[in-house]
Order: sequence, then C-alpha cells, then structure tokens
Amino acid sequence: MPIPKKSSSKESSMGNAKEDNRKKTEKEVIENKEIIKSKEKEIKKDKTELNLEQSKKEIYDFKEENWQDEDILDTEDLNKNSNRKRVSLSIYRKIAISFIVATILLLAFIVYLYLVKVTIHITPDKEKINTNIIIDILDTEKHTELTGNKSIFGAVKEFEITHSRIFESTGKKVISDEIIGEVDVINNYTKAQPLVASTRLLTADNQLFRLKTTVNVPAGKSVKVEIYTDNPSQKMAIQPTTFTIPGLWSGIQDKIYAQNAQPFIYQENAKRFILEADILDAKEKLKAEIIAKAEKEVGAMYSNFDKFIYKLNEQEIKETISGKVLDEAEDFEVTITAKVSVIAFNNSPIEDLARVHMESELNEGQKLIQIFNKNLEHHLDNYDINTGIASLNSFFSADVALSKGGKIFEKEKILGLTKKQLEEYLSGLPGIKNYTIEFKPGFVERVPNVIDRIEIIIE
Repeated sequence: MPIPKKSSSKESSMGNAKEDNRKKTEKEVIENKEIIKSKEKEIKKDKTELNLEQSKKEIYDFKEENWQDEDILDTEDLNKNSNRKRVSLSIYRKIAISFIVATILLLAFIVYLYLVKVTIHITPDKEKINTNIIIDILDTEKHTELTGNKSIFGAVKEFEITHSRIFESTGKKVISDEIIGEVDVINNYTKAQPLVASTRLLTADNQLFRLKTTVNVPAGKSVKVEIYTDNPSQKMAIQPTTFTIPGLWSGIQDKIYAQNAQPFIYQENAKRFILEADILDAKEKLKAEIIAKAEKEVGAMYSNFDKFIYKLNEQEIKETISGKVLDEAEDFEVTITAKVSVIAFNNSPIEDLARVHMESELNEGQKLIQIFNKNLEHHLDNYDINTGIASLNSFFSADVALSKGGKIFEKEKILGLTKKQLEEYLSGLPGIKNYTIEFKPGFVERVPNVIDRIEIIIE
C-alpha cells in the first residue's frame, strides 16, 4: 500500500489561516501515524532476513519525509510549555529568595536575643534619713503589761527639792572714781630738780596725769611719787610707760622724766543695789541647780536605767528672796522649793522600736544600714504622774541604701540607649555611688530593645 505524502503547508500571515493550517497539519500527522503503525505491522509480518533492512529503510524514509509536520506541532507545544515553565520558575525563585531572607532575619534575631546583652553593676550610695517615733513610758510600779507595740517600761516619778544660794547685786551707783598708781621721777641732770604737786606728766599718746605731792629730786637720783588724773576712767589704767614733764625747759626734758614700773589701777567708790535682772538670773540658776541636784540624787535611786528626763514643775515653785528690786545691798539670798518630775528608761528597747519603725517606713527595695544611737534625741511631750504614763518623742537618724533585690529604675527607661546616654542617665540618678556597664558582645555599645536582655545587679 503506497504511503501518501503530505503536501508542505505554508505559513500564513493572518491568524485564522495559521490556525486552520495547524489543525489540518495535526489531522494529517495523526493519519500518518496510523498509516505508519499499519505499515510497521505489515512489515513485521512479512519481514525476513532479506527484506528486514529494506523494511526499516522504508519506515525511516517515511519518517524522514514527514518529520517536519510533526516537529511544527511539537515546537509550538514546547514553546508554550517553556513559557509556562519560565513563569513558574520565576515565581518559585522569588518565593525561595524570600524564604531564605526571612530565614536569615529570623536567625539574626535569634542570635541577637541570645548574644546581645547589657549588665549594669550598681554600688548603692548610703542615704541619711531623719525621722521620729512616739513611745509611751510606763511606770513599772503602776503597770505590769505593755500597751500597744510602741511602749516600754520605765519610771515616771516626782520629787520635791529645795535649794538656796547667795547672789551678788550688780546694780551700782558710782560715788567717786580715781586712778591709783605711782611713778619714779628720774633726774639725770647735774642739778637737783624740785617739782610741785599737780606737776603734769604726759604719755606719748597725750594722756595726762599729775603728781600728787611736791618733791625735790636730787641730781643723779630718782624719787617715787603718787599720781592722779583729772578725768579718771578705765582707759587711764595704763601699762608701764615713760612720761615727759612738759613744764620743764625743753632742753632738759630728756634728762628729767618719769616712769611707772606697775600698771595704774582704776578704782570706783560706789554703792550696790539689787536689780530685777539679778533676781531673774538668780531664779534661773537655782532651777538649773535643782535639776542637777535631782540628777545626782534620783540617778542613784534608779541606776538600772540609762536615760533620764527631768522636768521642773513651773506652776508649783515656792521662792523666798532676802531683798527686793532697788534695795541697796552687796548681795541677796534666794531659796526655791520645786517639784521635779523624773522619767527614767533604757535606750536599748527604744532603739529596737526605732529600727522596726524605720524598716516599716522604707520604700520597696531599700534596706536599713544602721541607726545612729548617739543621735537619738528624746523630748518629753506630756506625762501624768498619777497614771504613771509619759509620752516620749524620740528623734533619730539612720543610713539606708538599696537592697540587692531593689529597683532603682525601670528597665523600659533605658531601652535602646547608647553607652554615653546610659552613663548620663545613671549619673543623674540619686542613691548610686558607683556603677559599671558591661556589653556583650564587646563591640556592641547600645542597650538592647528587649527587657529580658538587660540585667541590673545591686552590689
């Protein structure tokens, strides 16, 4: 059976003609394939060793003649498939690149979380705090149990003490005053020199004195003579000096002169009287002496206590004065009888209460370093001898600092700060004595933006 040959198709420039040709070619190719298969079956049936090669040749020639039509269809299909594959490959490539980039970023973030860290070591500074606590002192003879958590046992007593003393009057009425002293009149001249009473003696700063008596000073000798002044005052009580005698001829004033070996004395002749200030001052001094007397006497009675507060009852003072204001008297006597309240207690339990009170007043994260025992000051607010209760206001100071678990600032405030910014922030915070900053890795100098990567250690 002869094999039909397919006429070659020409490409048309128009789209419809091309599509028709393509369909026609496709149909012919299918028909040729069927013919080829039939031919192959016939050849296989009749083939012998002699015509085997001829049959193969015929098949080959047939395929050679018709390969172009089939290849046209295969090429177009391949082009379409190739384009599809290129589009798909581009999409896959973009997805793959995005996945790789995301993976790298994720790995970088994980490395950041586990490697980047900042540790801040803080040495807290001590802060001095002043505060007070109100404490009740309960007399041991009237109370057997403490009331509340701010009370201690002690003594709340009252004693009556009498004391008297003589005081000098300071009121003074001057009747007369004078300068007392004497000089040595020296004569280094060749002749004796007589000097009459009231002869002037003049100091270098023009203070004027006079001889009290008339004298005759032999040549080469000296004579002691008492002096006086026209205007006596305290400033005229001068130290030893040299006097010129202005009444003599100027040519011999350097040879005849006077000197005092001892200071002059200013003396008043006055009457003393009692001033109101004398009496008031005497009363205050007696009150202080009464307290001192109570300290000596009562302190021995309550030696089991180490702290005492003494309060004199100003409302029940009895006093006796031997004179009154403006009375002429060199001195006067004052006697006072007063009641003195004594509050006695031990300092140690107050220190314990102060410590508890101080710790309750601390902010979160603070710790108490020490209470200054020497700075404990106790002031008596009020007391009642009948009930045996005294209220004590104790003032004290203490040193506090941050504890190891304390919080000096919120971590959120330093997120993302550079090393310099962090140093400025820490330097401006109160309660920090010293600090060190440690970044990991070492080349990083910025605080992480993750709170968990910030560690604050209070030394």
